[in-house]
Amino acid sequence: MRHITLIVLMSILLSSCHSLYYYAQFDTNNPYIERDEKNNFVVTGGHVKLTFSFHGKDAQSKIIIENIGNENIYINWEDSWIYQNERNSQSYKYSYSHRLTNNTNIENKLTLIEPGEKTTQYLLKLKNIPLHKIDNELFTEDSIAFKHKGMANVKSSSFKEYDSPFNLKYTIAVTIGENTENTHMFEGDFFIANVSKANDINANRLAPFHQKDGSFFYYEEEISNPFKESLGDLITFAGSLIMILIALYA
Repeated sequence: MRHITLIVLMSILLSSCHSLYYYAQFDTNNPYIERDEKNNFVVTGGHVKLTFSFHGKDAQSKIIIENIGNENIYINWEDSWIYQNERNSQSYKYSYSHRLTNNTNIENKLTLIEPGEKTTQYLLKLKNIPLHKIDNELFTEDSIAFKHKGMANVKSSSFKEYDSPFNLKYTIAVTIGENTENTHMFEGDFFIANVSKANDINANRLAPFHQKDGSFFYYEEEISNPFKESLGDLITFAGSLIMILIALYA
């Protein structure tokens, strides 16, 4: 029995790492953006309906563009942009922007959508959002529902648009009909309104992920075990443990 206990203890101490999960939700203050039944963000104007979703790991940003009019529409990705603002706990802020044809998997610069048709485009993963830089003092005890029953204990922090750790804006260039001068810019602007974190609670177990909530995303940060940060430390630790065991069983 003592040998089993020692094996279990060694396994725990020498395990390579554990995971810290961050769960976050986007929101918007844009009065022209509505929510659908899956909590996706919907922009409708004239001939066009745009649906934005961030559901899943690393905030896989997805947009569905639907032609709800009676003329062809063209999505000009070369003239469409993304703008990002980031803050850390010291209120330092930096911004950057780029065309959607940069650093994304968009291959064609122009997409034709005929009446009644739609196209889905995966834009980019936002895995570099600095949620880990949020001051720990901003987090309080909270809970998130599991997908079946019960509640997961987490720590959460809420934000307004002005103090959010991350703001995001898309501008999508849409031409109505064959006249290139009839081009309109459709905007979707969002900010992270809530961040929660917990050790080793995979997002697959949580209700918002199971329900495919379009505003909900997560990412996983692996936390290294200090006992295995270096081979030298590991050898030293193992040698010390062996000496203790010899003394105990001598």
